[in-house]
Amino acid sequence: MTSQVLLLFTCRLQLHPLRALPGPIAAKLTDAHSGYHSFRKRLHLAGLGGHSRYSPVMGYGPNGLPFNSATALHGTYSLEFN
Repeated sequence: MTSQVLLLFTCRLQLHPLRALPGPIAAKLTDAHSGYHSFRKRLHLAGLGGHSRYSPVMGYGPNGLPFNSATALHGTYSLEFN
């Protein structure tokens, strides 16, 4: 079981499509990081601090991608057809 968890964490840090986004390492590995801050009722403060420390778009959770500005949202999800 330990080797499976280690393999999962290695894949999330090395092969995941969102691996290049800045953010806390613990948040890239598991959603427990968000759960911890949510349990302490400080999730909004952790997100605000992360955005000021890392960037307007950061990896928060294995599949989480919070934004703090409309321009960051538009730049990521805009559709451009040639």
